[in-house]
Amino acid sequence: MKKILLILFIPIIFSCSDDSEDQNNNQTSELIGTYFFISGDECGMSFEASCDNTLTVIANQISATDLDPSTNCQSGPTRNFGEYDITLNDSESIEGHLADVNAQFFYNKSTETLIILFTSSSCFTTETWQKN
Repeated sequence: MKKILLILFIPIIFSCSDDSEDQNNNQTSELIGTYFFISGDECGMSFEASCDNTLTVIANQISATDLDPSTNCQSGPTRNFGEYDITLNDSESIEGHLADVNAQFFYNKSTETLIILFTSSSCFTTETWQKN
């Protein structure tokens, strides 16, 4: 009898799925999208882009395309910031970490603005992006 109960119990264990991936996608759905570059600051010096640079956030990665003015803003290198981890998701903001590039990000849900803060041993660099 114990063997029959055990055999009937095993399928129940395997049929219960882990929905953590679905929860992670729900956490980041507001963050996902395409952004355009607004401004930046490197070691206290402000900078702007000559072209309409774009940032793309997908379910697990962030990357940016930096268009080159010498190509009439038709092409340029892509910076892959790698996978991100969400550290905070509340009614006002989403915050996270980009381990591959030693950066933090802050997304304001009401203004749809994304700020990325890169840290190095010498100074901080921030980039501000607006969601399309």
